[in-house]
Amino acid sequence: MQFTTLLALALPLVAALPQATSTTSAPAPTQTADLEAICESQAGSYASSCPQCLHNCASTAYPEQCFLSVFTVINGYQANCEARGGYNCRDMAINTYC
Repeated sequence: MQFTTLLALALPLVAALPQATSTTSAPAPTQTADLEAICESQAGSYASSCPQCLHNCASTAYPEQCFLSVFTVINGYQANCEARGGYNCRDMAINTYC
């Protein structure tokens, strides 16, 4: 008898809870434009090389930090090349890393 009373009291509470509904989600929008904007914000003087370097950070959860790292490395390659008297160091650094 007590079980049926408890059940009778609990049913209206369960019925009042929000019901889960199935939803369909649209495919995720392409992030290429967003990645390019993020890249350009982090690239500084290397912004023109963003289309070439997008793939380096396409799958990261932290694209700002990733692009900052990419262009820091590129800058290091360029500086090292120039310190050794290299030629076309900027493009070589970009092509090496991206």
